Amino acid sequence: MSENRERPLILCVDDDEDIQVLVSRLLSHAGFEVTGANDANQALLAISTVNPDLILLDVRMPGMDGYALCVRLQSDPVTAHIPIIFETSLSDERSKARAFAAGGVDYLVKPIKKDVLLDMVQKHLTNTARWSELLALRPTWSAKDQPHAFMEFKEFITKALDLTGKAREQCLGIAPGDVYTIATVATIATNRLSQYIAEFMGLTYVFDIDPEDPELGVLPRVFSLANHVLTMREADGNRTFVLSNPFDWNMLDMLKQFAGLTPSSHLCIAGPGAIELAFTYDEAARAKRKAEAAALAAAEEQQPADAAMRIGADDTAGTHIVAMTTNIFEVAVSERASDIHIEPHETNTVARLRVDGDLHEYFRMPKDTGARVVSRIKVLAELDISEKRLPQDGAFAVSINNRDFNLRVATTATPYGEAATMRLLEPYSKPRSLCDLGFTERQSATLTELASRMNGMILAVGGTGSGKTTTIHSVLHRVDTSARCVISVEDPIEYRLPFATQQQVNEKADMTFARMLKAIVRQDPDILFIGEIRDRESAQIAFDFASTGRFTIASLHTVNATTAFFRLERLGLSRGIMADAIVAIVAQKLLKLLCPHCKHIEPISDEERDMLAPFTNDMPREVAHPIGCSKCRNIGYHGRQVVAEILPIDAAIAELMRAGTAGTDIRRFLQRRGEYLIADHAIDKVRALSMPPADIYQAVLRDELTQRTDDAAAGSTDDAAAGNMDDAAAGSTDDAAAGSTDDAAAGNTVAVANDSGVTDA
Repeated sequence: MSENRERPLILCVDDDEDIQVLVSRLLSHAGFEVTGANDANQALLAISTVNPDLILLDVRMPGMDGYALCVRLQSDPVTAHIPIIFETSLSDERSKARAFAAGGVDYLVKPIKKDVLLDMVQKHLTNTARWSELLALRPTWSAKDQPHAFMEFKEFITKALDLTGKAREQCLGIAPGDVYTIATVATIATNRLSQYIAEFMGLTYVFDIDPEDPELGVLPRVFSLANHVLTMREADGNRTFVLSNPFDWNMLDMLKQFAGLTPSSHLCIAGPGAIELAFTYDEAARAKRKAEAAALAAAEEQQPADAAMRIGADDTAGTHIVAMTTNIFEVAVSERASDIHIEPHETNTVARLRVDGDLHEYFRMPKDTGARVVSRIKVLAELDISEKRLPQDGAFAVSINNRDFNLRVATTATPYGEAATMRLLEPYSKPRSLCDLGFTERQSATLTELASRMNGMILAVGGTGSGKTTTIHSVLHRVDTSARCVISVEDPIEYRLPFATQQQVNEKADMTFARMLKAIVRQDPDILFIGEIRDRESAQIAFDFASTGRFTIASLHTVNATTAFFRLERLGLSRGIMADAIVAIVAQKLLKLLCPHCKHIEPISDEERDMLAPFTNDMPREVAHPIGCSKCRNIGYHGRQVVAEILPIDAAIAELMRAGTAGTDIRRFLQRRGEYLIADHAIDKVRALSMPPADIYQAVLRDELTQRTDDAAAGSTDDAAAGNMDDAAAGSTDDAAAGSTDDAAAGNTVAVANDSGVTDA
């Protein structure tokens, strides 16, 4: 209360003069001073003149409504401390949630009753004095004041995130009030840090707050936002405190003194963003979310009518879905996920993330919520939300934790609803070196030298998700483009190349691969990057370009380097064209790396010897196996690397290709010549203790053995193959020696690929 007034002054803002008269009479008889205003403009003028101790504010008024006026007052430090009680005929929970978001302390439902009005006004006038004291108490922490629990948490988080050197030093120097600075130091999402805090403290983690749950008037809005804390009333009448920082003991002491926090109170952890979202009230943002919510409601054919009406009538449900979808994206980025799967089941919907090649469940939600999340994703990707039976593809861009991502979306129908899969692509990420990707130094040098040529083609081959585009991205950044024009055709554009003219396929606009390639060859490129050779026409154009004295790099789906010949033959190319155009084939797979913190090293077992024996005599004495720890989320693996082979097409190989030699026979020749093939690279990963024998057997060696067995069953003879290869290679000894890369595998290492076993990818 103002020091110049003997009685508290109440401002009643209502366009209904009868209400103003009633309120004035009731409050005046109770000993309060009362003044009135008919609309927001009059209210602002009155506030600047008389500085009221409390405001009674009607929701529905001409011009600026009560919610908007409340937001304006709360955003001004001069008026943010004034308690605002909304008065309206609307009594639904959604309206109360809007009052909370705007900053109101309570909600008075018309017709106004004397006892309710007087009790509510007296309660919040009493709180005002306590709140003023609360807002004035905001001491600062120093590092020496840190409680023991926070010191333990910092040790816990540095180990969990594997922080070393300067990052660890910065983390250990952070004060309790600045705990979320750790997210910046460790470059992780704030929500992920919240999860670590909840795990360390043994508290419940709340990933999203329903706007209808927070309590009105328990804490000042300005305090709640500044400290990221709010309260909720549970069904049993107990109060739950939701906070983002349980280590700020000064703030906890204030909650004990002013908000009833006790040792038995229920505490939950939520990210700062989730708490801020509960207070969000912005007209432009609300209009946008309302449009999105209406679009979501239109797609909810399978939902009950009342649910669709709730979404269409107000954007609260839409805001909840937006927050949930955003959180899924943030967690996916913090967990290094390559893909997100939203999968409906009979009783619920789960969100799974593909991390290091394997899918793991991270979220579980009600079916109707999952359906709305899928619809939200379709809205972002500009897909037809009314079409739920046919598969659809699309894409959209999003910024997550200050990093830009493109999400490639594919939807499909299932018996339990519509599913969505998203591939996360970071177009502006810094290119990694070939050695960082997993190639050996010799392989890296060979590939860099081949890519510097002025003509011919390099093919990157492998299965879906094997990292072909990432490898090409790294290679192109090592090519001197200062005097050369680089043009790409991709679907989609996964990485931005600042030195290239990149063009994306758009099937809807009839801009197909083939059509764009025909146009591009007339644009005088020196280097052409083709995202994927996928049909006869694109294959023909790519090889025509590579055969005219210019350089091409492209990807192709196939098993290994030699089976690429058979794949290209099926696309209508002759062996002679391949031999003339291709300078090298890079075949690769992505395999998981063992977690360096928990992998277990032990002598190789007899079973593991049997796995490796067909491919090497240089048997490793020790091998490593996955265990699992907090740093790898108890999976035993962290990250992936390439296992690859590089096949330069020298004179000897080109002659074998022109002669029509089978891919299996060419591969046998490469083995005899001592080429470093994918099986050799995989076994070297075992020797380096970075991959377990069972993994490389499942992903690489078993395929090689299967192809060799199929070849033997088909009646292939070593003598015939050897004779053909010896004749073809007789005059090319020097070329063959020059084409050898890396150390040769052991003398009896044999790997055979059967062309007849290859199918379209």
